[in-house]
Amino acid sequence: MWSVGNGKNISFWEDRWLEVHVAELWNIPSTLLPSIELQVADFIVQGRWCLPPYIRQKDPELANKIIAITLPEDDIPDMLHWTLASDGILTSKLAFYSLYGNSQRVPWSNFL
Repeated sequence: MWSVGNGKNISFWEDRWLEVHVAELWNIPSTLLPSIELQVADFIVQGRWCLPPYIRQKDPELANKIIAITLPEDDIPDMLHWTLASDGILTSKLAFYSLYGNSQRVPWSNFL
C-alpha cells in the first residue's frame, strides 16, 4: 500500500493508495487505462488536494476519502509499504511465506 508524499510515483487509477484501486472501484476497463493515465500528483496543487468536479460529482465518498489524506508539507517521495510486515518493509522471507505459507518445516529452514 502506498503512503502519499508528493504523489509523483503513484498511479491514480491503478496503484493501491486507497483501500481499493480507483479503476476497480469505477469499473474502468484495463484497456482504457493507458489513455487516461494520471498520477496522484496531478491532483495536488501547492501542497493541497485539487480534485476536479467530475470526481466529486461521480463519487463524493471517494472524494472525501482522498481529501482526508494529509499531505506532507515538504516535497517528499511516496512510500510503498508491505502490508503483511509490521514495519512495512518487504523481505525475501516475508515474500516466500506470503507465496507458500508456513508449510511443513524442514530442519534446514531455521537457517533462512
